[in-house]
Amino acid sequence: MNTDQEILSNTLSFYDPGPDFSETGVKPLRVQADASKPIPAAENASSSILPCEKLKIVDGNFVDSSGRKRVLKGINVDNSMKLPVTPFSPSCGGNYSDSSNIFFEGDTVSFVGRPFPLEQAEEHWKRIKSWGYNVARYVLTWEAIEHEGPGKYDDDFVNYTIEMLKIVHKVGGIFVFLESHQDVWSRYSGGSGAPLWTFYAAGLQPLNFSATEAAICHNDARFEKPTDSECYPRMFWPTNYNRLASLTMFTMFFAGKVYFPHLEIDGVNIQTYLQSRHRDALAYLTKRVTESLPELVQDGTISGFESLNEPHMGLIGNPDLGKISEVQRIRLGTTPTFYQSVLLGMGLPVEVETYLIDLSGPVKQGTQIVDPKGKKAWLSAEEFAKYDTHYGWKRSGWTPGECIYSGLKIWEWSRAYDLDKINTLPLDTRLEFSTTQCRLLQPGYFNDVSKLSAYLGGKAPPKSLDMEFFLANFFVDFYLDYKQSVRKINKDYLMLIQPPIFTPPPIIGKDDRGVIDDKTVYAPHYYDIMTLLLKNWNEHFNSDSLGISRGQYAHPSLGVVVGDKAIRNCISKQLKFIVQEGKQRLGHIPALLTETGIPFDMNNKKAFEDYKYTLQTTALDTIANGLEQSGLHHTYWSYCVINSHEYGDYWDNEDFAFWSPEDQGKNLGKGESFEECIKNCYPSEDVVRAPSAVIRIFLVSYKGEVKAVEFDIKKSKYSLSLDLNGQSGLSKAPTVIYVPKWHFPDLSYNDIYATSGDVKYNEKLEYLEWHHPEGAGTETIIIKKYTGKMDDVTKREESHAFCTIV
Repeated sequence: MNTDQEILSNTLSFYDPGPDFSETGVKPLRVQADASKPIPAAENASSSILPCEKLKIVDGNFVDSSGRKRVLKGINVDNSMKLPVTPFSPSCGGNYSDSSNIFFEGDTVSFVGRPFPLEQAEEHWKRIKSWGYNVARYVLTWEAIEHEGPGKYDDDFVNYTIEMLKIVHKVGGIFVFLESHQDVWSRYSGGSGAPLWTFYAAGLQPLNFSATEAAICHNDARFEKPTDSECYPRMFWPTNYNRLASLTMFTMFFAGKVYFPHLEIDGVNIQTYLQSRHRDALAYLTKRVTESLPELVQDGTISGFESLNEPHMGLIGNPDLGKISEVQRIRLGTTPTFYQSVLLGMGLPVEVETYLIDLSGPVKQGTQIVDPKGKKAWLSAEEFAKYDTHYGWKRSGWTPGECIYSGLKIWEWSRAYDLDKINTLPLDTRLEFSTTQCRLLQPGYFNDVSKLSAYLGGKAPPKSLDMEFFLANFFVDFYLDYKQSVRKINKDYLMLIQPPIFTPPPIIGKDDRGVIDDKTVYAPHYYDIMTLLLKNWNEHFNSDSLGISRGQYAHPSLGVVVGDKAIRNCISKQLKFIVQEGKQRLGHIPALLTETGIPFDMNNKKAFEDYKYTLQTTALDTIANGLEQSGLHHTYWSYCVINSHEYGDYWDNEDFAFWSPEDQGKNLGKGESFEECIKNCYPSEDVVRAPSAVIRIFLVSYKGEVKAVEFDIKKSKYSLSLDLNGQSGLSKAPTVIYVPKWHFPDLSYNDIYATSGDVKYNEKLEYLEWHHPEGAGTETIIIKKYTGKMDDVTKREESHAFCTIV
């Protein structure tokens, strides 16, 4: 925690006025050019502002062959990849409480058709490109590749992916990073990612997860109206990270050798088995893509691969299995301790605490009895035989029908009683049995550093088994193995390393294992927690979510900020901190924020009634401003071609899509001028939601250093200062700025001011070249939708009609 003086200084910084642009020496270009004539054309025979090429990493920047730094700005494509096409399985579809439901037919699903149909693909990629975006984080899941069983790859899906990437290349100008996506391990534990068979491999029975609350899915029968946020709470799905199924899978995946050394499949530890299957499935797709699309690899379109999305440390380092961890900030609904979870997993009833979340964090509401009625989260002897035969593996170490944690003597029940008979007794009797005849024996089992002795191989154990240790060891082991598999296929691929969200990356910048090299990119995530949890944008106050999660405040209330300027500065400060922290811990490598975004179903979906995306525009503009202030490359979450107003992105009541087909054909703003439509924050003609924030002016490529940058969305005013001192070859390497017609429909000399140089404009591709003389110093350009004198800017712009955000 910071000192009182640091906290005060930090708080005051939220109320700084923002970037300081000196207008000294800034002159209107119409003075030196004929304002009656159009800006000279920036010649470009291609269909892209700048083509893809293999980018080098130099001093923490992406640098192209001209020596200019490239800014990567784009989007995730597409979060429908979390869901199969056949059968179409939205998270609220099927019945998680019915073991015979088609939802559990995990072997036969197909993701062919994701992210969207091939016949529509060019339209979608061109739309994304038309926003000025030049990078896509291409979402993949392990389940999509290897759903039928271990080693059985879906070649139809792999071939479909290859055909989709060909279309990306045809459209051109979009770099692609492919990533392995997961949320709370799998669709069958409330999220996305891993195939169903991984649970069977672990000895778990997902058919009984609902009854035992080993996981709670969106399509559980308890949620009678799954699209109702009051019935299925906002951000409920992350609670599964702290339930039995997800905790078990992540612990096995990252540290099975340490904590479950006796559990083996096909002669290898469960950790090795799961990691190798995941790695090999991705390697299969990577190899096929690389061999089938050499031209995309050669020209940099396929740029690299990202490690596992938002990994979780499972039970590693848990200090007390009998208590809810203080770091468990997401508590909604029933919130069992892990010990209570294992009791439930053996079919025993438990009285657990229930929670809600408000502005101050989780708030205990009371207690609730959860009764599995004898159903177990573990495979019976018959089920072991069935699945072992079906998937063809041979296992050792499991006791059929029993909890693996009781096998480790972490807890026990009185063996004088037959659990199967106990589970036929009245509820009160069974509750008494859970309380009096069951005991937690080793609450600190996963925090015992002595268990690391074999893993450490003689090295001194850590003082505590915390997130730092997890990241620097178990996570890095996984990452290095995955990195090696990718680099075996192509040594030039960039590797994106991603720690858990809101977690500092490991301190490995100078690590002798060679984790970081000159082709490594830091890939953090960021969301404004208050906006996510409330599904609303509060224009009056917000909080320093990152600072609070890092323990920088004695109490979360001290991280609250008040007022529009403070909120914008607060978001910017958090994003700048992410960049700074990455450099301190990983070295001078680029930071590409591979997820950030906002919910579009804010304020009880009010915007879907009048199509005025005002709050969404404000929220996204605030985040975009922070991204620009921090210099973070980024891919927004997300594009979703199946989005609808009722079901959002069809996954766990989320609605993050920048484009929604349901907004088509509404004839919005009929009879209104273009500027009136913008002021009302209607979707664009191409039904981009909150288009004024989605489609924005930004720096594409440049030499030198960015001194300050800001886009004032209310005034359509963009200001950029570059330090070009000591830069050579400026005359052949102009600064490139994407200047969308959405904000600047009639760009002319009257709209541009600069300290030096001249400009060229490509109207078709909507970008400006700012040409600099050799020997340029600190230079500033201002682009604003205004004609008149420089000293009239404030007065005129304050009355300029624009999206009514404050």
